[in-house]
Amino acid sequence: MFLWIKGDITEESRRDKFLRLHKARVDAVADKIRLLSQLENPYTYEYSRNDIDNTVSMLMNLIAELEIKFKRGLAKRERIRGRVA
Repeated sequence: MFLWIKGDITEESRRDKFLRLHKARVDAVADKIRLLSQLENPYTYEYSRNDIDNTVSMLMNLIAELEIKFKRGLAKRERIRGRVA
């Protein structure tokens, strides 16, 4: 982790901050998906094909939104860097 001093405050770089938060948040999402998958036991829970399809569809839509937002952020950063250069 790279840190620099700004006045008397130590700050982490934007990249390091992203990596730290990214790992924690992706790990948390993965844990929740694993927890959700534990509902699959048909002897313990009752669910329908429709329940499964709705759940998977919602998760896929959230993933698609995530991808769009990240790509939009990259495009914005590239436009800003293009103006500065």
